[in-house]
Amino acid sequence: MVRSPIALILSLAALPSLAQENVAFRTPPEEIRTLVDAPLPPAVLVDPAGTRLVLLDQPGYKSLAELAEPELRLAGLRVNPKSHNRARLNVTTGISVQEVASGKRAPVEGLPASPRIQWTRFSPKGTFFSFVQCDADGLSLWVVDLAKAKASRVTPPSVSAVLDFPYQWLPDESGLLVHVRPTLDPWTAPAELPAGPVVKVATGRKAPARTFQDLLKSASDEKTFAFYATTEVRRFGLDGTSAVVLPPAIRRSVRPSPDGRWILATTVVPPFSYRFPVQRFAYRVDVLDAAGKLAATLVEKPVQDAIPVAFDATEAGRRAFDWRDDAPATVLFAEAEDGGDPANDVPHRDRLFLLDAPFDGAPRPFAKTRNRFRGATWGEGGVAVLSDFRWKDRNTKTYLARADA
Repeated sequence: MVRSPIALILSLAALPSLAQENVAFRTPPEEIRTLVDAPLPPAVLVDPAGTRLVLLDQPGYKSLAELAEPELRLAGLRVNPKSHNRARLNVTTGISVQEVASGKRAPVEGLPASPRIQWTRFSPKGTFFSFVQCDADGLSLWVVDLAKAKASRVTPPSVSAVLDFPYQWLPDESGLLVHVRPTLDPWTAPAELPAGPVVKVATGRKAPARTFQDLLKSASDEKTFAFYATTEVRRFGLDGTSAVVLPPAIRRSVRPSPDGRWILATTVVPPFSYRFPVQRFAYRVDVLDAAGKLAATLVEKPVQDAIPVAFDATEAGRRAFDWRDDAPATVLFAEAEDGGDPANDVPHRDRLFLLDAPFDGAPRPFAKTRNRFRGATWGEGGVAVLSDFRWKDRNTKTYLARADA
């Protein structure tokens, strides 16, 4: 049966309305809200001298506003483009200082109006406690005088925490080396057509690789990554005065030496890879003086595209550069005895070396580890506690070594 147009219109009009209604989130009863929103116990940190505790207030859950913040996925990183920070990190909402001997506790005065605190750290001698305040317009560095329990802001909201820990204390506590954004202008993606296709170049050698997420996919991604990962390193005094130490570059780490005279910097260099995260990009490790003048280049490496897929595999050649804590300026680094491939049967996986300032001599062998080297803790008199790890059976070993023997 064929229905007339008038009958069809009348039948459609009789259907229930399909318009979208604005429905708000419902709030549970007060008893449930009180239970769910109860704050967590504070995180407790002990200062280097062991005389004070710093207690950090922790909210129970992230807010919807925090979860809705924008996020960029670039080179294996997840970046908040508004603040130049890592995406979705937990925050602290308050700080208190407590004396260990007396138990006396005092809330810190002078905190930001709405504390959203991340990237906390004690100064080397424990005189100060530092943190980064995460505001909508950017990140700023603050310092707490622990004796007075009073906070003050050191930098404008220009700090960057995309790649490295955003700041490092100078050994004498006179100031800090801080990663800052070269410009406060927002990123505007270029509206341009690609000049050519995306070309992947094969090296001709067999190199199995893991599957990584959030990688670069285009020239536009490369430019966006470079914008957010590039920082200028400035030396800030506690009074807020600053001076440029290192010009803009993409730096994975910046570490001052224990005597404050040198800087150990790891810099990412192009071309960028579309197959690996930023930790596998080509890089260079330099030692610079306190004014930023190059003293020595310790290693230069291409994209690390030949590391085996085994869990204990690592890059060949020098790696894991760090300062020896108990010496004025001595670099510690590791080198794989098995070429980085755990399938090779060798008595020791890694060998450690030391290189003293002015970094123009030959590194001297220090120790060997049966498994893959993980880290060193330095004591007095050249004594170090070394640790290693093997993934397949979770085996770890601890060694007592003497550097000056």
